[in-house]
Amino acid sequence: MQLNLPTMQKKENELHNSILEVPIEELNLSVRAYNVLKGNGLDTIKDVISFGLNRIIKLRSAGIKSVKAISDAIAFAMTEDFSTHSHKEQEVEKALLSFEEVAKKTLEKKLLNASLKDLNLSLRTFNALKKIGIETVHDILNYGLDNIGKKTSSEIKSAISMLENQQQSIVENITFREAVDNIFANVSQKNLPVIEMRYGYADGKRKTLEEIGNTKGLTRERIRQIILKEIRRITHYRARNSLELIIENIERLLFKYKGIIGIKDIFNDKYFSAASRNHVIFVLNLLADIYEEHYRFIDKYFFTSLNDNEIKNLHGIMREAALKCKFPIEEKTFINNIISTVGSISEYYLSYYLLNKERIQMSKGMILSPGGLSMPQRIKLLLSDVDRPMHFSEIAELYKKHFGEENCKASDIEHAIHARIGDSKDFIIIDPGTFLLKSKFKLPNNIDEIIEKSGEILRELNSISDTKFLIEKLKQQKINLGSINAYSLKPILLERGGFVSYHKFEIGLEEYINKYDRKPLNELIFELFESLRRPLHVKTIWKEILKQRGFPEYAVSQKLADDPRFIRIAPATYTIASNIEQYEEKRIIITNFAKEWVQLKGSGISAFFVNEVLKASDKIKDLSLGIVEHVLATSAEFVKLPDGFYNLKTQ
Repeated sequence: MQLNLPTMQKKENELHNSILEVPIEELNLSVRAYNVLKGNGLDTIKDVISFGLNRIIKLRSAGIKSVKAISDAIAFAMTEDFSTHSHKEQEVEKALLSFEEVAKKTLEKKLLNASLKDLNLSLRTFNALKKIGIETVHDILNYGLDNIGKKTSSEIKSAISMLENQQQSIVENITFREAVDNIFANVSQKNLPVIEMRYGYADGKRKTLEEIGNTKGLTRERIRQIILKEIRRITHYRARNSLELIIENIERLLFKYKGIIGIKDIFNDKYFSAASRNHVIFVLNLLADIYEEHYRFIDKYFFTSLNDNEIKNLHGIMREAALKCKFPIEEKTFINNIISTVGSISEYYLSYYLLNKERIQMSKGMILSPGGLSMPQRIKLLLSDVDRPMHFSEIAELYKKHFGEENCKASDIEHAIHARIGDSKDFIIIDPGTFLLKSKFKLPNNIDEIIEKSGEILRELNSISDTKFLIEKLKQQKINLGSINAYSLKPILLERGGFVSYHKFEIGLEEYINKYDRKPLNELIFELFESLRRPLHVKTIWKEILKQRGFPEYAVSQKLADDPRFIRIAPATYTIASNIEQYEEKRIIITNFAKEWVQLKGSGISAFFVNEVLKASDKIKDLSLGIVEHVLATSAEFVKLPDGFYNLKTQ
């Protein structure tokens, strides 16, 4: 029988074209794979092949499973309708990708570098891979699944897809409830009730170890061990993505409200709006336990990432804003005035703080007086519009009128004001009993000359002197002093640096400090770090300092906290940059990540969040929160905001 080749070729072409026009609904795809294609206008096999699987990989929600399912479905459709491999079919086959190719193009670098321990593999498969030198997901893909048995290959594909699903959940911005469910999925069912009781999942009430032990018939220590074990599972890589998503949203709210948020603020947020109160309390309790150095509760109803000093600074800003108000004042107006001055802050926390901590006096919706707000802060705001020096008795009269304390004795107010202003660094003494805000004091144009000449006089003396003597010498040299006198010269010299304060009017040079045995405490501490070249606990530092000077332990702790050269690497344990291995490399990675994040998100970032993300990425070994805080705080590119977050100086 003679064959009609042109006719057969024509039929084959027609058959090929009919297959290419098959709608994707007939490919028996999963819902996700179907939605990926349909959502991007790919309605037929021809559309998919023309678009290209390499481009489909980059589409939103197109994971390993989805792309591989699409590839396999097209291959099946082609082989079902072709008894022989035509050149058309071979072109299609070239467009199809293997699991390994899809995985390499789909997974982030972070997941490709995930170790075998991060995969949910059987012990047999794990040991087999280790035996042939495979350590990471990338190693598996390079080795090739065709070189591994079919059953083992299937197990590995499922394990890698599970990792990819964790990545996909972040891309798809899973809800708060889904994130909580993902966390629970990593807790063993046997110990789940322990975790629920510990962090108040059922009733919002956190149970003690002893209470849980009594319920479960176990010792307090055994309950503690169970909780630690489950926390390790929760913070393991497979659950970290959900945890980081929750942390990111908590950090977003903390940034918005200057580091303190109320439970009500969380409920009012879109991401948490569908959550129950108990679920939110559960997550906050969990975060406060896992990250106890960063998160904590304030009086049960408020959650913060601020330390004591940062909270103190925030309270100071709130006080200043409150003191700008004239009393009595309506409560609503009072609150609005503070928020308009301070900026975005939790209204719930502001009301709670002013009413319960500062004890402002209220009656029928009116604020009668600022209650327990500090006197120096009141006086500072009271004199903010005054440009001339005032005697403390005159300040007392203004104070009584502004704050409605007409019933107080004038002598009592005068005595208190004189004592408080004298101790405050915000004021300069112009004459005995006469004060002016330091910000209002007008320095002469030749202030640099005055400071330079003062230093020269002290060097010529080669000794400690006093400001009265300096004023006399400066006048002899016909130096214009403006309004500077013996009272005001000392704080001006100390603020410029290079000078050391002694008793009353006495002052000296830092360069001669050893001569007078007055080396600053922070310098003694720094020298100790340089000599021992290792991290030191506060108590160890204090004991060493006691050998030279009689400073109390709290003074040592304060200097460690205030001086940016000291880096806290663990609770009450500090070091300096020169003692940290590969400090410069760590500084560059931290700075670059924080800069990219701020530029991408358009908002500030906390040192805690930077630390958590970089630790999870394995980019830096031996990273601590203190190192991140030190790098950001000392970086010329970042500025620390009052709420403890960092932002680029150009933002």
